Amino acid sequence: MEMTNEEIVLRYRRSDNQRDQIKILSELNDCDKADIQVILKENGLNNYMIGSYDLELVRNELIEHFENGGTKSEIAKRYRTDGNRINKVLGEMGILVDGKYVSKNSEKEKKTPRNTISFDEALVGSLKIDNRNLNKSVSDLKQSLSDVVETRRKLTDENNDLKQKLTELNSELDELKSKKCNCKCDTVSDNPLVARHKAVCDTLNVTYEQKNRAYGNSFDRTYNELGIISAVTRISDKFNRLCNLAKNTDCPTGDERIADTLLDMANYAIMTYMQVVKEESVEDDATN
Repeated sequence: MEMTNEEIVLRYRRSDNQRDQIKILSELNDCDKADIQVILKENGLNNYMIGSYDLELVRNELIEHFENGGTKSEIAKRYRTDGNRINKVLGEMGILVDGKYVSKNSEKEKKTPRNTISFDEALVGSLKIDNRNLNKSVSDLKQSLSDVVETRRKLTDENNDLKQKLTELNSELDELKSKKCNCKCDTVSDNPLVARHKAVCDTLNVTYEQKNRAYGNSFDRTYNELGIISAVTRISDKFNRLCNLAKNTDCPTGDERIADTLLDMANYAIMTYMQVVKEESVEDDATN
């Protein structure tokens, strides 16, 4: 054919005498009229011709005519034809069935037996489905976010509980440290050696108190100024004194006895121990 299907349809639509136009188009394209009719039908233009009129173009007017009580004879008169031709063409168009008008609802059922919808309706329906899916996704995301927030809140509460328990344990530990020993330290042991040791310690305590009062806590002041070397010096002096006493058993009676020297060494050792523990405690506090 020399013309495209679109050009054939366009010329047919623009023609004033569409019935003759089919013949003209078939001659121009060197084909049968049936071929032209097939092309027109494939493009939604059925050949419902009466004279030079294509009734498909006035389908809605015809339906409205019958809906308002119009008759076939009026249609035949309008298009200058007879009732048989009207029955045939309108029957092919589905407007008349067995020569009788089919209601508008029946016409819709006949034209769209499969409940076909337009592209716009399909697009709107698809958008509605997409919107529902989007709303569901948003709802799911909100729920997931809510779950994350709730989980974080629970973890925060658990963390706070652990901190509170740790604080309580530290308080209990500090309380235990501050409490006095509940053992039977003040009772006299059945072991005579333990009893003698306690008696010596009591003597050391009394001696410490007396000399501390007499010398004004000079040991601590010297220790604070010179450090542990001051304590080592005093203990060394007593140790040398002990050695001399041990070597010279003929020392005068008024001089210091070995026992007194040993007690002084013991007190110096205890006093040095007290200073060392004090320093360690200060270091621990600074570290914490």
